[in-house]
Amino acid sequence: MRNFNFKSRDQIEDLLKDALSTTTTQELQVMIEAIKRTRDPLFLSLDELDRIFHWKLRRQYGRQQGKRSLITDENAKLITQTAWA
Repeated sequence: MRNFNFKSRDQIEDLLKDALSTTTTQELQVMIEAIKRTRDPLFLSLDELDRIFHWKLRRQYGRQQGKRSLITDENAKLITQTAWA
């Protein structure tokens, strides 16, 4: 088990807020619901998919930047369209 050395309650609360990121999560949910109403078949653009990557990966977002840079808008469309099919 990992040992955590928190300095204050505020530090713990900040970590929890970051972990939950409810505002960002809700914004992404609204974005996806709007897309569902306007696209058939359902797919995400590269920019939309990147917003999800950024939300999901958080501080580790930069680690795979090289690999993500290889994804084209057409790839993003095909991958997400297939995933939702």
